[in-house]
Amino acid sequence: MSAMVAVTRTHRPGPGPFPAGSLAVRTGAIVVVAAGVLLGLSTRPSPDVTPEVVVVNDGPYPLAVSVGRPGDAGRIDLGAVQPESTRRFLEVLDQGGSWTVALRSGTVDLGQQEVASGELRAGWTVPETVHDRLAALGAEPVLNVDELAEVQGTSGSAPR
Repeated sequence: MSAMVAVTRTHRPGPGPFPAGSLAVRTGAIVVVAAGVLLGLSTRPSPDVTPEVVVVNDGPYPLAVSVGRPGDAGRIDLGAVQPESTRRFLEVLDQGGSWTVALRSGTVDLGQQEVASGELRAGWTVPETVHDRLAALGAEPVLNVDELAEVQGTSGSAPR
């Protein structure tokens, strides 16, 4: 009589391409790096902003306004100020104690001038010489909302 022997094979997974625990180690490392990046971003000083820049355009021409630091060629385009109106530009990157304000009307470069930041916050009025220059160049005044409404036979009111 022969004895029967049962042989059982147990399959043990080998280490495979990654050592045991490497997924946890890599996940932990990713979390640490991400936290470091977020912490670094949150501790960087944010740029200073001026809450409000106010430009008053008492003339009959629309103007494009940009600002920058004196002596620096870089400019931030703020936008247009319509004729006979006041425009408030909110949250403008601070340019320091005095700013360079550059004006354009259409393709006409109207130059730039240095203006104190406090004056821009309180309400800076475009100099009359800017309007005089446009008139001398033959620019046609733009109708304001009230004049346009009168011509069209409707009622309107220009925002100030």
